[in-house]
Amino acid sequence: MSSQKAGVVEVVRAGKAQGIPIVESLQVLGIARSSDYRWEQAGVSQGKRSCSWGRLRPQEQAAILALKQAEPWLSARTIRGRLSQQGIVVSASSAYRVLKAQGWVEPPLVRQKPWQEPRYESPFGPISSGEPTGACCALPGCAGAC
Repeated sequence: MSSQKAGVVEVVRAGKAQGIPIVESLQVLGIARSSDYRWEQAGVSQGKRSCSWGRLRPQEQAAILALKQAEPWLSARTIRGRLSQQGIVVSASSAYRVLKAQGWVEPPLVRQKPWQEPRYESPFGPISSGEPTGACCALPGCAGAC
């Protein structure tokens, strides 16, 4: 939000502290109550985040990096959960973006595709055409009868 909006919100809050109703202050300034409410909800006067979703504050980025340095095996989703327990709310994608910018993202473990896996083979060698060779099993004296 602009500094002008923040100034209006501060003037209205100062008038409220002096006992002037908010609606009267807004009428004098020529501002709709809905605009003031929206600005208040956006956090202009409290210094809260104002519609800049996806951007992290430096404190949030530092918290993500500090947690990753302390426990390098944590994923972005786990870091998000740990930070939310500490009262710092970030999304998993934002945490991932910060870690990726630092080069701290490991590629996921992906299993091999079924058609690329080796096929089953007999532990005694390749399976023969069916004729007894005497090497069908490892039993002494078998002579291919099995």
